Amino acid sequence: MENYDKMKKWNRTILIINLNNDETENMNIDSNLFRCYLGGRSLGSYLLYRRSTAGVDALDQRNPLIFSTGPLTGTNFPGSAKAFLTTKSPLTGIILTTVSGGNFGPELKRTGFDALVIEGKASDPKYLYICNGEAELRDASTLHGMLVSDAQEAIRRELKTDKVHIACIGPAGENLVPYASIIDGRRAFGRGGAGAVMGSKNLKAIVVQGEHKTKIKYPDKFKDSVKKAIDELKKNPVTSEAYPKYGTTATVDLTSESGILPIKNWQEAYATEASGLFSEVIREGFHLKDLPCAPGCPVRCSKMNIVRRGKWKGALSEGPEYETIYALGACCGIFNPDFVIQADALCDDYGLDTISTGVSIAFGMECFEKGLLSKEDTRGLELRFGSEEIAIRLIREIANRTGFGETLSAGVKEMSRRIGHGSERFAMHVKGMEMGGYDPRGAKGMSLVYACGPRGGCHHAGGYTVIDELMDPSIDRFEEKGKASLAFSIRNKFVAACDSASICYFVGAFLSDTVISDAIFACTGLQLNSQDLQQIGERASCVERAFNVREGVRRKDDTLPERLLKESVPHGPTKDQVVDLLPMIDEFYKISDWNLETGIPSAAKLHALDLEWIIEDLQMRGVPIC
Repeated sequence: MENYDKMKKWNRTILIINLNNDETENMNIDSNLFRCYLGGRSLGSYLLYRRSTAGVDALDQRNPLIFSTGPLTGTNFPGSAKAFLTTKSPLTGIILTTVSGGNFGPELKRTGFDALVIEGKASDPKYLYICNGEAELRDASTLHGMLVSDAQEAIRRELKTDKVHIACIGPAGENLVPYASIIDGRRAFGRGGAGAVMGSKNLKAIVVQGEHKTKIKYPDKFKDSVKKAIDELKKNPVTSEAYPKYGTTATVDLTSESGILPIKNWQEAYATEASGLFSEVIREGFHLKDLPCAPGCPVRCSKMNIVRRGKWKGALSEGPEYETIYALGACCGIFNPDFVIQADALCDDYGLDTISTGVSIAFGMECFEKGLLSKEDTRGLELRFGSEEIAIRLIREIANRTGFGETLSAGVKEMSRRIGHGSERFAMHVKGMEMGGYDPRGAKGMSLVYACGPRGGCHHAGGYTVIDELMDPSIDRFEEKGKASLAFSIRNKFVAACDSASICYFVGAFLSDTVISDAIFACTGLQLNSQDLQQIGERASCVERAFNVREGVRRKDDTLPERLLKESVPHGPTKDQVVDLLPMIDEFYKISDWNLETGIPSAAKLHALDLEWIIEDLQMRGVPIC
């Protein structure tokens, strides 16, 4: 084993900004912390637990906003242009980890910092400028209220350079919409309301600029690992053909034909009209150019699309990605790509998460069609599935918290509480977060991803089993038994190998553990095998679970909307399917060594993962650890 103090890649420095007094601190991190957490999501989760105050509101100034990079961030390893953001979510009240591609992460690394922790609240609107190890808070009063694209351009003009990368909030973040996002160029820290946390701190933007060169411990070995990774990606039809040509829009074809594409607020999972959103339709009618989310990735799955005719002519988006097509399109009963591109562009400029925005609008549409909302409630809007013009209007209203958008801006959990009359049965969220676009009635492992994942109704953070369930012929996607081990192992691998290393999930999912471990070793000198990656991933997952336990989450919260448990799919390939969740959770808890009654990790498990400090913290708060 290499001496960790001789690692060359990590800057091993965290920049801590206190907005209350404009003070900064550089905190050095010992290498053992990197050995246990690597970076990225794992490091962010550790720092959030350590630096946050239990029980505070997410919009309280004591809730830190943490940006973190991984050991591979900023190298030329495929898919390594990732940065993670960790905070407490104003949408869910539990941990939020969210990732963005683009240039922000690599540029943050080039400033000389592995991570950035922002605490406190500025007295008036500011933006943070970090350049080569120095940080400065600048006046942002003239930027207040600007759309993201306008604010980014104004900052570049003020700094008189295009050689900066900017993470910025729009009106939604300033207005504290609980699912406001932070936009990095055209990419997004999308889910869970990080934009509202940033807005609550009076921080309009974070600007990074650096010239620090990436140091690699074994350059020849690293070059070889990059070559092997590219070779593996070339041999896989998904990363060599589907993603380079179509991006994640290719997923629409697969989920639709498999009967797991949620339609009209998850009332259905299959519709022939969904073919209007298929990848070939978007490629032929709207494609402008292929892009990597940042330089160096051979997959180039990002697509610039433009509407060339019709009422949404001129709409331009780096996307839409699969989840946006699902949420703003199929979930709202809209099968017109022109509209989805326009809606996607608006959400980015106003700083809104496209998933929560689309699912909230779809929930409102179903409530209206069921007679639970009247035109008086909706401020005169005929809120029906397929209503394009109304949906566009509502995006603006949500961001500005005006009209019926004020109601929709609360998210579906709070909306269903206000509306009542059984609407909670089809409020498609878990723990307050609107669900990603894979119906678990046709991919049963996703039930555990949603129900037991750390950030609520997220399709990714808890394991993302759907790729294996739909593409591995040896796996029965309708079988419930055995899916716990699948979710458990996928979660642990990708928390470490992707979210902490940091590699894009849509690259890392198709790379072997050996190639990823070799790259980490060549870059840092840290030797890891598959078992090590599993342990790092499980350790971070237990930190995240413990954070949520500290905030009151128990087994009763690990559930799904009643629609998925009791309503069968009406037609299509998954007809008559429902989810039998309780036995699946029992199985998952046993594999995880979490208490079957409470969902709290056992003392033995926490000891095995070197998390004694969590045992002490939870016991001090009266949380039973068995």
